[in-house]
Amino acid sequence: MKKLILFLILVIALSGCQASDLFSKFTKQDADQDESRITLENSYQEASGEYTIKYPANWIFEDARENTVVFSGEKETETYQTIIKVQKYTRPEDLDMPESMDKLLNSLQRSTLFQSEKAKFDDEKIYIYQSTGLELEGKELMVEFISKDGKHFKERMIIVPDPDGNSLYYWGYNAPLDLYDNYLNIAESMLDSWQITP
Repeated sequence: MKKLILFLILVIALSGCQASDLFSKFTKQDADQDESRITLENSYQEASGEYTIKYPANWIFEDARENTVVFSGEKETETYQTIIKVQKYTRPEDLDMPESMDKLLNSLQRSTLFQSEKAKFDDEKIYIYQSTGLELEGKELMVEFISKDGKHFKERMIIVPDPDGNSLYYWGYNAPLDLYDNYLNIAESMLDSWQITP
């Protein structure tokens, strides 16, 4: 009987240790996830209010031309070479939305090929934009290319339709290959913060 009691005490003690270890692992995992989150302090609103997107406090933006905004780190910093671009395109009247997305994606591919010595495109995938009560089906494409001056870049291209069906949005993240993963969490946080007005 005494042996049984001692055995049960030992089992309970070991279970307590395992539970404590398990709790410690979960706590550490949660802490690691918190540390990996990016806080985006600044917010950009498109001139006509069609969308908003957040970006880091130490980044800058430039309205490159009509319907186009470019975000990057400040000059003389490593992040100046990392670029997030949002651009709006008008849908051709003679094409439906799927045809328009295909045409835009092909145009972006041709532009990349024209500006590079070599380019490798992954197979395109369906991209689902979900925010502000919207669910928009678009397309996504990854590309690696070597520029004319020999630099190696990686770019993520996303195209989604405007809710009214008359326009398309391009969202892109472009960076030197050796920096791409370093700032991917910023790019993904910005993508998550992108809110198209319904």
